[in-house]
Amino acid sequence: MTIIDPYLIDEIKNYSTSDFNVSACFNCGNCTAICPLSDDADPFPRNLIRYASVGLKEKIVGSDQMWLCSYCNDCSDTCPRDAEPGEFVMAARRWAMGQYDVTGISRFINQNRFGSFFLMGFVAIFALILLNLLGSPENIIDGRPVRLFDLVSKEIIEIVGIGIALILLLIIGFSILNMYRQVSKEYDPNLQNGVKIAYNTRKTDKKLNTTYHLLFSPFIMVKQAFVVIFKEVFLQYRQLECALPPHRPEFKSQFLRTRWLMHLLILWGFFGLGIATTLNMFLKPDANQFVEITYPIRLLGIISGISLMVGVIMAFSSRLRKDSRYASHSLTCDWLFLTNLFLVGLTGFLITLTYYITSIPSIWGYWFFVIHIIAVMELMVLAPFGKFAHVWYRAFGLWIHYGLQARKNKLDIALKREKARKKKARAAAKATKAA
Repeated sequence: MTIIDPYLIDEIKNYSTSDFNVSACFNCGNCTAICPLSDDADPFPRNLIRYASVGLKEKIVGSDQMWLCSYCNDCSDTCPRDAEPGEFVMAARRWAMGQYDVTGISRFINQNRFGSFFLMGFVAIFALILLNLLGSPENIIDGRPVRLFDLVSKEIIEIVGIGIALILLLIIGFSILNMYRQVSKEYDPNLQNGVKIAYNTRKTDKKLNTTYHLLFSPFIMVKQAFVVIFKEVFLQYRQLECALPPHRPEFKSQFLRTRWLMHLLILWGFFGLGIATTLNMFLKPDANQFVEITYPIRLLGIISGISLMVGVIMAFSSRLRKDSRYASHSLTCDWLFLTNLFLVGLTGFLITLTYYITSIPSIWGYWFFVIHIIAVMELMVLAPFGKFAHVWYRAFGLWIHYGLQARKNKLDIALKREKARKKKARAAAKATKAA
């Protein structure tokens, strides 16, 4: 039985900095018509606004279409009722993330202005306590080379880091599983675009039906996972698509291309630093061993750190100038996430400078190292709940969407073949009867 929630729009508004007014929407369909990513099979954001207006909570939380939006804001710029459908979709995403999150922390930091400050303060205190209990500041020698891991051993950092990462991966895994369950309710294996496929009782039809006991077949699942990771995560292809339509003014296309580049720099920088850290863990047994700046892993870390900082500076600049609707709506957790990212890149860069430039007091390197550890830990803890959680949820939502598209195409082909087979069988039977 469908349950109506008359306060759904008010609940979603708690996840937004903009007082969007989708109640003013008269369902004209302009938002869907102008969206460069929408089509007949995916009529968003119009359908999502309609679901919210009538209180269909399960329809929104079970939708994969909200993750298709790249927030170009064409819909909000041209809405005749100023309903701000673009901001509504972003708020609906944060709200949906809160519904999927099994811990409730996502709801806490997205709805409360000081929620992120509280969480980050708690993590910083926890990190300082760990450093005090497990570190060895008495081993620090003000000299060269800088031996950062005399302050706290590499083994301790690895054990604590891996432990925290496993806990967070478990939380992300259960939250993603919760998302899968919610979306599965909207996509029964016998449903195709919301319409039940009429199968008869023939053996061939039963075989066709039972092929898709999951949302889509295992082969399609693996294939589409690679498509999403490469195309949507590492290339941010949908954001680039939004910048390409010829009808859009050049200044807005330029802004969207810049935003696409900003996201690429941040993502590539972040993942590059993660790869460099992992390689260091396994390929550099002596953590305090001096390496030249041309050492490949060190070069990867430096380039990735610069990429990350440039991307974050671009994001800060855009949000401070409020040069678009996209940049004018920011939650506290968004600012803190960007600040953490910048601190991770900046402190890593400063540690490198202290490591190679002998005129910088070596003691500074240890202070930068402490700040770096705290920033990394806070970034890790915020990953399943704040702004960065979009990476996991959006990638999974797009994976489901592409998989369902592939499944639909495969079903269409199979049904056409079955129809052709039946037609051929009827023609053969007719010819036999005539003979």
